[in-house]
Amino acid sequence: MIEPHAVRYKSAVPSSPAPATPHTKAPLSITSEIQVDLQRLAHNIAVVRRLIGRHVELCCVIKADAYGLGAARIARWMDHLPVDLLAVYTLDQAEQLCRANIGKPVLVLMPIHEAPRSGPVYRGIVSGKMHCVVHDLAHLNHLIQLADGFGCRLPVHVEVDTGMSRGGANRAEAREILERIASTRAVELRGFFTHYSSAESDERATDEQLAAFTALVNELGPLIPETCRLHAAGTHAVLRDPRHHLDMVRIGLAWTGYGHEALRDEIHLAGGEDLKPIITWTSRLVHTKWIETGTTVGYGRTWRAKRRTRVGLVPVGYADGYPVALSNKAVVRVQTSAGWQSAPVIGRVSMDQLTIDLTDVAPVDVAVGAVVELIGDDASSGNHLATLSRLANVQPYMLLCGLSSRIARVYRNQVLPQPQVEAPVQPAQSARPAAGA
Repeated sequence: MIEPHAVRYKSAVPSSPAPATPHTKAPLSITSEIQVDLQRLAHNIAVVRRLIGRHVELCCVIKADAYGLGAARIARWMDHLPVDLLAVYTLDQAEQLCRANIGKPVLVLMPIHEAPRSGPVYRGIVSGKMHCVVHDLAHLNHLIQLADGFGCRLPVHVEVDTGMSRGGANRAEAREILERIASTRAVELRGFFTHYSSAESDERATDEQLAAFTALVNELGPLIPETCRLHAAGTHAVLRDPRHHLDMVRIGLAWTGYGHEALRDEIHLAGGEDLKPIITWTSRLVHTKWIETGTTVGYGRTWRAKRRTRVGLVPVGYADGYPVALSNKAVVRVQTSAGWQSAPVIGRVSMDQLTIDLTDVAPVDVAVGAVVELIGDDASSGNHLATLSRLANVQPYMLLCGLSSRIARVYRNQVLPQPQVEAPVQPAQSARPAAGA
């Protein structure tokens, strides 16, 4: 159910009538809507807080418009939650948060070499609320020039590459970078970090990266002040072992309610399974028909009826972000008076529509206008995001980021829960790696 007070957000498209609740007829311009449960988001932050404890800082990654869920809206909600830092990738993404007057500091992950000398980004930089990542020595020199030109001291986080082989400095250059930072007042070292490549699937590789990072921290210890936060763990490493938590963790998938189900072995912390998905995606039936045995459905004739079949048409397709790879594999759920009932997706997913088999769904309830749930928040259902991502052979992030901006976003449950300070479920770990580890 969508509460009457729910706020609706539609990105990069003209304004249109607000989507209706599941029990009223939706405007013709609204073919589907994504519902974002903000209390569940707050619940997920509380779950992570219990895992990491009071003294580990929490950075929430909301790049790519918060994975398509609306970065400014999500960030405003996180402003009220025990989150210490927000992370985005580009300056444009940071500007969106600056324009929304978000109170949390913002970490820009992309190597940036210049910035505007006026406007929201400029104000974010000179106020010290915007942090930048240093990727190599040449990049650091650009940031020093930027800070000198703006007459400010720029907070920076130095990324070191321990096996991802993407951004970040190599081990040999790390010392030069830290020495250069120590020699100038233009920048302030606020973070020193690395990024795991396979935390969801490869415990050994993750431990090797942690060991490499720990050795480097020990080697460069005198150049890393206590005020500098060490961080390495994303969602999957957070859920695995407190050894990875260090001074700060960076979560993306976890705040959306996913991550635990992706761990490929039995090694995980108790409590990670308490994460709750924050989104559902619903549409409606716009047409039904009966076809006879042997009739094919969809482009390429990839599905053929083995019995007399009732076909339902849902006005959602790959242009909305429903992957073609789910053709003849996925299920949706149809709302009936007896509750939700599953219906398989049949035939190839088209640009703006898909077809489902309604034959086994209670016919008395299934008519044009019936609610169809494409992505559900029940982990046991066949249309759970993690299940769909496995069927499509993509990461859950890809499904989230692929959801079109033309789909209305509806924000539910906007009453903040009472703040709770809870002890970690695991014994506290030292944020600083032990010498000689």
